[in-house]
Amino acid sequence: AVTSDLGFGLNAGASATWLATSHLDFGVEARYVRASVHLAPAGGEGFDLTAGGVQLAARLRARF
Repeated sequence: AVTSDLGFGLNAGASATWLATSHLDFGVEARYVRASVHLAPAGGEGFDLTAGGVQLAARLRARF
């Protein structure tokens, strides 16, 4: 049997950019994501699954 249900998740982030020259910028980003759901396989015992965490990124961008 196939069943469907909803889980809960959230996503929050921030970024900053510094324009070094008129054609070059630097940036940083931080994001936090999290989701949780209860999984119950057919004929088996259910369990809670939580995924996500912090994501960090840096970038160098050439602007034309």
